[in-house]
Amino acid sequence: SLTAINQNPFWLQRVDENWSPECSPWSQDGFGNTITSYELYYRDDSGQRQALAAYTADNARDFLYTDMKWISPGSPGSPVPADNGTFEFELSGIPVNELGQRTIELEVRTDAGFGKNAWDLWAGPPPVYFSNNGIPALDSDANLRNLQLANSPANYMVPGISVFAIGRMPLSHLVHEHSIKLPLAPIDSTLGDGVVYATLYDFDPSNGPSDINFTIDTVSDIDFSMHATVVDDPSSGHSGTGADRLQATCGGSRDCNDSWMLPQYAMRIPRVFFAGGMLEANYKPSGDDHVWSIGVTDGRPFLTD
Repeated sequence: SLTAINQNPFWLQRVDENWSPECSPWSQDGFGNTITSYELYYRDDSGQRQALAAYTADNARDFLYTDMKWISPGSPGSPVPADNGTFEFELSGIPVNELGQRTIELEVRTDAGFGKNAWDLWAGPPPVYFSNNGIPALDSDANLRNLQLANSPANYMVPGISVFAIGRMPLSHLVHEHSIKLPLAPIDSTLGDGVVYATLYDFDPSNGPSDINFTIDTVSDIDFSMHATVVDDPSSGHSGTGADRLQATCGGSRDCNDSWMLPQYAMRIPRVFFAGGMLEANYKPSGDDHVWSIGVTDGRPFLTD
């Protein structure tokens, strides 16, 4: 058996599911019939979209190369060609903003099929970077890669790179009884004394949605720790601190099936000595699939349409 010095914290299993148009399990196509399109692009100094690459993933066609594997379509040596361009590219052509940052965006959409097609995203150096520095290149197999990262985390650090969702973030959770700490979105220092709004869609585990504790990784719990809950009839004026939880409802009940939590949880960011940080949600997913949406009063929007 394969073991890691620090153990594998994310042992992955195949979770794709296939359904009929009537929303009943459908096993005629064991590899799923979903066709997913990925478009990689950046915005120029005028805000216009400039294409870098595109790839259309057809499970029935590509599963041998993509199922439980990391791929970079169109890159040298990749078994999967891109529709155009390559997902391995030079950063030199990407504009730099006033903070010295480059932003590359990826649009993902489902074009056909009735499958639940799970995918993940990683951004970092190409394989040759590691091999040129005497480090084994990251394996394409998802679990073998996790073993490499668990055994030698310092070898594969990608400082300066952040990946987060723009739009809404759907999650497929396999965690049941345990609590998790989910990174939601980076909060810039300019948002100090501003307000962050959070809501979830279709968070409906059988025992009802769990309470949520919002924290910021760079701020002590004394200065920012917001507790939130779902009730039948929310009332205003709750601070979210201590036992005084922020309140939302799902259509006048705790049943959030096919429903957003409203009003959105409103949380004020500390103003004094706030240098930015990552907003995190501490809660029990209870094995439920749901969607996060986060908005702010100022600055670049994230996790919201």
